[in-house]
Amino acid sequence: MRIIVIRHAERVEGKATPTTPLTAAGRVGAVETGRWLHAYGIRPALAGYTATVRTRDTTELVLEGMGLVAGEGGVAVLPPESMPQDHHAWLARVAQVRSALGDRADGADVLLCVHSRAQEFVEDGLGGRAFGVPVNHRGSAFVLEVDASGGARCVAAWLGHPKA
Repeated sequence: MRIIVIRHAERVEGKATPTTPLTAAGRVGAVETGRWLHAYGIRPALAGYTATVRTRDTTELVLEGMGLVAGEGGVAVLPPESMPQDHHAWLARVAQVRSALGDRADGADVLLCVHSRAQEFVEDGLGGRAFGVPVNHRGSAFVLEVDASGGARCVAAWLGHPKA
């Protein structure tokens, strides 16, 4: 199974809340991320995001860039989750993904859109800064090959767009 961890695209400045939207540049960047993933050969069977407008919108725009849609008639979507608080939350999300895919898990691609803090937890769980991309890069994407125990190896990365 490949899990593609996507850092949400650029959001408007100021204190982030669950309803903080993406900037116009962030919306364009998310579509570009989707185009890169499509060119790389990613074909998601499932997508998930945290319970914020910016991760939901990033996910939908990334799928749009891939020529896909979320929801009915398109890519199945997991229920939104709260922001992971530690590496154990990452493993729980991987288990949720495996359960949702069932016997389709082997060979499946899954998109998970996260916040910078969640990116740090995933990286820390993989040996610390395993992806080599600064957290201020919005819309970055990491293609992880995930084994049955939740261990992962980064096999490709799209750097996205640095925060201006």
